[in-house]
Amino acid sequence: SHEAREQGIALLRRLADEQPRNAQLRLVLLGLPETRADAAAAQKLVDDLRRIEGDKGLLWPVEQARLLLAGKPSPEHDAEIIDLLTRAIGAGSAGPEPVLMLGGLYQSRVDLQKAEETYRRSLDSRPIYIAVVSELLGLLERQGRFADASALLPRLPKDTPALSEHRVNVGIGLRD
Repeated sequence: SHEAREQGIALLRRLADEQPRNAQLRLVLLGLPETRADAAAAQKLVDDLRRIEGDKGLLWPVEQARLLLAGKPSPEHDAEIIDLLTRAIGAGSAGPEPVLMLGGLYQSRVDLQKAEETYRRSLDSRPIYIAVVSELLGLLERQGRFADASALLPRLPKDTPALSEHRVNVGIGLRD
C-alpha cells in the first residue's frame, strides 16, 4: 500500500541518517522516484556518497551525472556530465550504465558520431554488455548502416534473445 511504502521510505531515510558511512542505503534512496523528485534531497545523498567514497569513487560520479541529466540541459552541465561519466567508464568497473548514459546524452544532442564512438569503445574494451550492443545496433539501424551493423554480429553471442530483433532488422536491411 501507499502508506506502507511511505513508512518504508521514512525508515530508509532514518537509517541513512543513523549510518553516515552506508553507501548502499543512499543508492537505494537515490533509486526511488520520491527521492529523485526532491532535487535537494537527491543532491545531499550524492554529496554523502562522495564523502563516503572520496573523490576517486565510482558510485557518486554516476549518480551526480544522473541528477544533472534529469535537470535542465545546459552546455556547462553537459561538460560536467561527460567528465563524470568518462571517468566512471575509464575506471572500468561501473558496468554498462555510464556507457548508456553518455551515449544517450550524445544521441539526445544529435552527436551521433560521439554516441557511436562511446558504444564502440565499450564494445572493444570490456565484457560485452548486451544493452550497450543493442544501443549501438539500434543507432546504426536508424542511420541505415546495415553493413556496419552486420559486421558487429559475428562478435556477439548467437543465443541472446535481446539481440535477435537486431539480427532480423540487419538481415532485412542488407537485402534492401
